[in-house]
Amino acid sequence: MICSNSFPIDWVHARETRFLLSGKAGAIELLVNGVQRPRALSLICHPHPLHGGSLDNKVVFTLARACRDSEMVAVRFNFRGVGDSAGIYGNGIGELDDAKWLLGRIHSELPDLPIILAGFSFGAAIAAQLAQEIPCAGLLLSAPPVPHYGMDHVVAVTAPIILLQCDDDDVTESAITYRWFEQLSAPKKTLHTWPTGGHFFHGMLPELKYVAEKFLSDLLV
Repeated sequence: MICSNSFPIDWVHARETRFLLSGKAGAIELLVNGVQRPRALSLICHPHPLHGGSLDNKVVFTLARACRDSEMVAVRFNFRGVGDSAGIYGNGIGELDDAKWLLGRIHSELPDLPIILAGFSFGAAIAAQLAQEIPCAGLLLSAPPVPHYGMDHVVAVTAPIILLQCDDDDVTESAITYRWFEQLSAPKKTLHTWPTGGHFFHGMLPELKYVAEKFLSDLLV
């Protein structure tokens, strides 16, 4: 792929477009699922770069599908040092910088669309922190790594939020995550849990997509 400062032709409406965009730390790899009549713009952040996380992660893929099927332009991207994105892991700081810059760049192309932020695991922490700085219409967090990667500093959000979590999460502690969510200040909070599925929602992805779509449909009435 050739890195460019501009977006491909018809990237907003094409079913799937993978390309490189010139970012602050070099090339950023994007995969966009477009729709014909977009109602919103969604940015979905992937799991930890040093533990195999990428835009092709199955949970990230599922969240992107839920956004696309809810008539949103669904944008996934690889953090610095992952896939064809340039640079090296930035200890969460660089990754937040990537997400902030990219969202600003994309929103400048689609300024009239409301923003939906989503993320899985480490990516949920990035999305939650991004929501502290950039106004959004909704926030979807899947298995956020509370209290790590800045999650302990997220005490309030200004948009409706949904937490998607399995009770038997084998990477994060669900009980800690639930206590954090109870104390979180937000205009509307939705908690959806599954007794099994682990950190990666094994066997739960169709349900994950359904619940995410229901949350999104309520936002865009």
